[in-house]
Amino acid sequence: MASVEGVQRVIGEGEPRGPGVESGAVVLRCGLAAFRANPTLREECFGPSTIVVECASVEEMVEGARLIRGSLTGAIFWGEAEEGEDLKGPAPEVLRLRDALERRVGRLIFNGVPTGVEVSEAMVHGGPWPATNQPHTTAVGARAIERWCRPVCYQNAPAWALPAGLWG
Repeated sequence: MASVEGVQRVIGEGEPRGPGVESGAVVLRCGLAAFRANPTLREECFGPSTIVVECASVEEMVEGARLIRGSLTGAIFWGEAEEGEDLKGPAPEVLRLRDALERRVGRLIFNGVPTGVEVSEAMVHGGPWPATNQPHTTAVGARAIERWCRPVCYQNAPAWALPAGLWG
């Protein structure tokens, strides 16, 4: 990813620090044009890494969100809430971003940090029943899609962030 044209390494070398797969943290940065043009930038990258896509407008943020492939989590950070904002909500732009992300993630986190696990054929949870001792089901991975269908969890979401009609 760091070698893709238009990508800048902000932090880290990304070189192994020891035997096995241990690696240092890497933060990369690019604009939406590079993110749009290079599908490699939208693939999962194993290890302590992230890519920041800088957008010049809300429209670009929504477009960038729509380019993201299916993921277990997504996060929206909109800054410090002002008095009463939790009830009335922030600007409509945040809701547009929410709408774009909720079709691509299973857990939508507001002003919080997610953990990430790729949904792939090789992924199995490894936790307690029924994750590993039932071959027809798992908590994560491709088989989890069959188990959970298509849930969306709103973590730490204020009332305004929930889709209209969700509760009746």
